[in-house]
Amino acid sequence: MAITLTGLPICFFISSQVTHILGYEPDDYLSGRFKLGGQKVPEGQLSVREMMLNKMRGEANFTLEYQGYRKDQQLIWIRNIVTKVFDDERLVRIRGVFLDITEEKNHETERLEMESQLKHAQKMEAIGQLAAGIAHEINTPSQFVGDNLNFIQDAMNDSFAYISTLEGLLKQTGNASAVTTMQSAYEEQDIEFLSEELPQALEQSIDGVARIAKIVSAMKEFSHPGLENKQKIDLNHAIESTVVVARNEWKYLAEVHLEMDNDLPMVNCFPGEINQTILNMIVNSAHAIEAKTAGEDKGNITITTSSSEGQVVIEIADDGIGMEESVRNRVFEHFFTTKEVGKGTGQGLSIAYSVIVEKHSGSLEVDSHPGDGSRFTITLPLD
Repeated sequence: MAITLTGLPICFFISSQVTHILGYEPDDYLSGRFKLGGQKVPEGQLSVREMMLNKMRGEANFTLEYQGYRKDQQLIWIRNIVTKVFDDERLVRIRGVFLDITEEKNHETERLEMESQLKHAQKMEAIGQLAAGIAHEINTPSQFVGDNLNFIQDAMNDSFAYISTLEGLLKQTGNASAVTTMQSAYEEQDIEFLSEELPQALEQSIDGVARIAKIVSAMKEFSHPGLENKQKIDLNHAIESTVVVARNEWKYLAEVHLEMDNDLPMVNCFPGEINQTILNMIVNSAHAIEAKTAGEDKGNITITTSSSEGQVVIEIADDGIGMEESVRNRVFEHFFTTKEVGKGTGQGLSIAYSVIVEKHSGSLEVDSHPGDGSRFTITLPLD
């Protein structure tokens, strides 16, 4: 292809290769019915003519890579290698070679996606190992702290019972001096206050240690190393553990409601990857609520499990900001995100889709409307 420049390109010659790539006949260009570089491009991309004119002011030779629509409206990737031809120092024409690089770009995208998933998997494995180590280190001291608190609680109850019994015996003996001395000591040590406050303090401490133990247990289960083979798990229990692990992401933004099917059958899956998928979706729901309320009011995240016809269904619904149709249609694409820089990478939901659909032969669907929140539905086969 060779063209001259008089403000805008004028065609001298169009090869059949351009026709093969773009679908337009040479006469479409040469007759002026269709301007070279006038093909439709995706929204947000400069037109081919604008890209050409911008580059013309610079280097003698240049290469453009862009997306454009063929005559049949198929979207393809094009590489256009452009050479300027001069007569003395006057630019008289340019030559361009068109190449269809759609397959090359698709392979590149697939490679980037695989690299992203591999890095994510390696990161999650490292985090899992770290979490398992931390859980193990916390578990031992929390156990003996809990045991000691229970011992102190029993001893305290016995001591107060002893004091009460002793006081009763002294009153029965009629030894007024001993009773007076005991009452004085009782008041001096503020036994009445201690008998009211100590049990409550110990009960709160024992409850706190129990919560630590629950978190540690959830961390150990969540960080279970990845397995090469699937195994049957209690999906309800896995979700409960993941909710505990993710608590810091949602506790200031939402209330989490669990509506579990108590008769849910065991599910054959990769436990670590299912845990990570649920975590990603809980975090996504929390962020959607934050985007709507700005943290001023708490929203709701409801996780439901059920089973029917040889499959289990997990629904994760929130009353967050919701999604426009254009966002909803792309929400599972790699690197697609509507969050501000530093808030999201666009990988959480795409990895969730890959885990559910590709690795577990299930399905992942979303129903969402602006202002009405979102509902993600995961379907997993039992076999």
